[in-house]
Amino acid sequence: MYLRRTAEIRLVVMLTCACLAASSTSVSAATTHWVNDNDPNGDRTPPGQSCNDPGYPTIQSAVDAAAPGDRINVCPGTYTEEVTIPAGKDNILLRSVRFWAAVIKAPPVMLGETKSIVRVNGARGVTIFAFTISGPGGGPCDSLRYGVRIDEGGSADILANHITEIHDTPFSDCPNGIAVQVGRRAELTVGSGRILGNAIDTYQRNGPTVSNEGSFAEIAYNRILGVGPSTVNPQNGVVVSGGATGSIRHNFVAGNIFAAQDTGLVSTGILLFQSGQVIVDHNALRSNDNGVALFEPAAGSTATFNHVRASTFDGIALSPASGIRVAFNDVGRNKGPGIGVFFSQGNALQSNRVERNGQSGVLLDGAEGNEIDGNRVRRNGTESGDTTDGIRLTGFSTANTLRNNRLKDNVTHDCHDDSVGSGTGGTANFWIDNRGRTSQPQGLCAADDDDDDDDHDSDDPDIGDDHDASPRAQLAPQTSPGARRRYAPCE
Repeated sequence: MYLRRTAEIRLVVMLTCACLAASSTSVSAATTHWVNDNDPNGDRTPPGQSCNDPGYPTIQSAVDAAAPGDRINVCPGTYTEEVTIPAGKDNILLRSVRFWAAVIKAPPVMLGETKSIVRVNGARGVTIFAFTISGPGGGPCDSLRYGVRIDEGGSADILANHITEIHDTPFSDCPNGIAVQVGRRAELTVGSGRILGNAIDTYQRNGPTVSNEGSFAEIAYNRILGVGPSTVNPQNGVVVSGGATGSIRHNFVAGNIFAAQDTGLVSTGILLFQSGQVIVDHNALRSNDNGVALFEPAAGSTATFNHVRASTFDGIALSPASGIRVAFNDVGRNKGPGIGVFFSQGNALQSNRVERNGQSGVLLDGAEGNEIDGNRVRRNGTESGDTTDGIRLTGFSTANTLRNNRLKDNVTHDCHDDSVGSGTGGTANFWIDNRGRTSQPQGLCAADDDDDDDDHDSDDPDIGDDHDASPRAQLAPQTSPGARRRYAPCE
């Protein structure tokens, strides 16, 4: 898997570089503008020729001078400024000539109306490539709202940047501090973007966030790290909300944990909150409060082929959701249920591997008309009375169909259903051809002669046996050489 993911990431980077090269030659009339905050010759003549002979001292001055389709090369240095690319500056390529060596840093006092370090304000087809975009803000609340913001119908590719320290000083409980914002429902503005191959960390509130009907983002191949246990502000790695749509694929998301649990608030690795249709696919999530949380996303959304480990609560939670497909996920060693379906209807849970979770492997609570089919559910639960099982349905769960699931060595039972009705075994649900050794009531599942044929544990080199290990310790794999190759495509 490491080799495959490394090859995928390298391909993304090579294609990005190829696209940038093509863009520099496809429009012969385009001008290249050179920015250097430290002019070696002391005589800037726009547009400049190189880092030794630049044309501009600031990025904004180059943006102001650029025509649509122009390239802006930014030389190594720290540029303390707010950069706005307005409508009419379409297809501008803003590029750090050395990877992460050009730093766009938040001023101590943000003067722009949106308090964004970089804002794509109506321009379309903009590319922002290989910068460090960094805070922090200079005040204790609402001093810095966004690392990058795309709004007013703008569109941009945010490629291979390091977006970091997007927070107040010190960290505050204010709701600002979002690494990348695409559209915003509260302001009735939309945007679209591709957020690819970035390292995103140390944000106060959220990583990439897509909001408002009409907004869309492809969020892929990023490494998104929260600050770990925090008592100040609940963080989320990726958020799609307010009718926005998106594709969230091949990201590593970790360390979004809110330690002030008496507030009832939790952090989440990937959160769909009343979103439009979203694809959540092939992501690795580690040490978040909830791995993937699906709160009223549009029907047709999917969560497939994700790898979810070491969540404080649920690995994947539908709460509530309807018409969602959750399939082919590997969900293990989370402290809560592996997959929780709460007050949700008409969803499909198919062919998931759910193992060694602290509570039930699959929990249906107040769930109706869901299909639970072909899942492998092993070694889940905790010895604490009859409160956890392999697949557990509460008394409020009805008309669900559970078919062809294979269960083994779960605590307390492999199959458990507290409902009462005219279904299987006097329950209100339908259990068909499930394989397990213990059942409450009897008859929900039955042992099979070949139960041991596929009885093997996950051989995941990144995952330890103790799901109670500290969240910070569980972040260790992302610092290993293999994880750096896998999730930091720009290194």
